[in-house]
Amino acid sequence: MASDASAVPDDAFDNVTASPTSDIPVQITNAISVAACLAVVISYFFFRRKNPRLMQRTSLVLAVSMASVDLLLHAINLFGYSDLPDNFICSFFGGFLYAFPTLTSLFYSFCIALNTQLVFVWKRRPGPSKLKYYVGVPILLSLLICIPALGVGLYGYDASFDMCWYKTEGKTSHEVLLPYLFTFALWCLLTILYLILAAISITYAVFWKNSRLNHLANNLSKTLSDMPNPPSSPSAYAHTRTYDPAIFSQKSSESDTEHAAAVRSIPVQQPQIQQSQSQRRPMSVIPPRNETLSRRSLAMRALAFRLLGYITIPTLCILPGVIDDLISKAMPWAIAGIPGQLSTFFDSLNGLVGLFNAILYAMDPALLALYHQMWQDYQERKHDSNLELGTADQGGDGNVEVRTEAKKPRFAVPFSPGTSRHSHRTTSGSVVAGGIMIRVEVQADWDNDIDRLQDYLVGL
Repeated sequence: MASDASAVPDDAFDNVTASPTSDIPVQITNAISVAACLAVVISYFFFRRKNPRLMQRTSLVLAVSMASVDLLLHAINLFGYSDLPDNFICSFFGGFLYAFPTLTSLFYSFCIALNTQLVFVWKRRPGPSKLKYYVGVPILLSLLICIPALGVGLYGYDASFDMCWYKTEGKTSHEVLLPYLFTFALWCLLTILYLILAAISITYAVFWKNSRLNHLANNLSKTLSDMPNPPSSPSAYAHTRTYDPAIFSQKSSESDTEHAAAVRSIPVQQPQIQQSQSQRRPMSVIPPRNETLSRRSLAMRALAFRLLGYITIPTLCILPGVIDDLISKAMPWAIAGIPGQLSTFFDSLNGLVGLFNAILYAMDPALLALYHQMWQDYQERKHDSNLELGTADQGGDGNVEVRTEAKKPRFAVPFSPGTSRHSHRTTSGSVVAGGIMIRVEVQADWDNDIDRLQDYLVGL
């Protein structure tokens, strides 16, 4: 009798049943995440066709790679909670195809955290050649962990939770816990621990070390750093304001030339912007350098806040389920004491990983700029179509004046007398009267806003 009693160890999983859980919330959250991940993948290739340079940034490529493996994970969750036969199908679909995308997604979060640390903490910007390692190494490492576990038969039917995961039937807690720890849980815990430490260091570097952040923004554009500050005295602008009597006499009519002497006697003063009653400064078309760096600092902080989301989501969504699994496999007798609602909540939270990552992807500064550009293009097309309809309605009137305006640039464009660059064009027969011609030299920026944004976000 004593030998028969000792035949069944106290830490065996036999006759241990978990509290009943509901699969409906889990299936709903995973279905939502499947749709979100599909939207991420489709939108990435849609935007990349129009802006390939901007969409090849490291964080965006890693976000899309993460969305791809999350898509596989949530699709398997929808399929894995159904009844599967206790054979290789259960081991492959319920075990391997859950562990592999979960580990790969965590390792992509690790790469995002590492790349963000290189930029914000260690002030290094990885080149494009490092991207292939960021994408390939997580997949390779996950395969090296999961394929041996599948080969030795660690995955299978979990009789305690009535699902396909790690095989527990006829095994003790040590026989299940150690393989589970070294083929899944330990990698998750180590990665999440690094993510927490990385989030703390990035938050400290971005939100508390302002001088370092300004130094980073200063290094983003050497052209702006080398640009001299605007002159502080109105006399410094004397060489940029020119009055040419010859041009005046050519462009004006004969009746206007008699007033040339009177016009030349009028002093031309530099426009001023009133700051206070006791202080005035000349108006400049070049923004002060500290204001530019302040805007860049704010942009960097917004980007860092988004990247921190990729780091904290695995901690909030994956870590509770891993801890629940560790407790159940280390202490089988405690399985029945775990409330079914708590297990359902953890599984549902794990099903929202793809949705949260998709939201962070949609908030990328580059995508926000593309959204704005698409909206502006839509408004321009709508405005042009309304103008065409209005012109067609008044097509019988020969005295209708047609006026076309060019798109207002973000920065002023340099112009001089005699050039053909105008902000509008009139087709009526009126003659433009002559007047004072002043040549103005201003600082122009011909770069596209999207290209400038790429320069700001290079390496991120």
